[in-house]
Amino acid sequence: MLEAVDEARNHGQTGHRPGGFEMTEKNPYRFGPTRGELWGWLAISAGGLGLLGGALAFRGLPTGPALVEVVGIAGLLFGYLGARSIKRLIRQEHP
Repeated sequence: MLEAVDEARNHGQTGHRPGGFEMTEKNPYRFGPTRGELWGWLAISAGGLGLLGGALAFRGLPTGPALVEVVGIAGLLFGYLGARSIKRLIRQEHP
C-alpha cells in the first residue's frame, strides 16, 4: 500500500493543484483576495467602465483638467482593477 502511494507521489499523480504547488506546501496566495472577491472587483470595474462610457456618450468628452480626471484616472483605475481580476482568475491566483 505504501509503495503505491510513494510511486504515485513520485510521478506527480497526487497532491497537485492547478496553481502548480503541492497541497503539502503553503498556498502562496493565502493572504490574497478570494475568488468571490475577484469576481466582485471584476463586476465593480465593469460597472465603473460602463458608467464612464455612458457619461461620456451622454455628456461628451470633457475638456481641460476634467479630461485627465474623468477619463484618465477613472479609466486607469477601473481598467487596472478589471485586468488584474481577470489575470488572477485565469491563473487561479486565489486561495
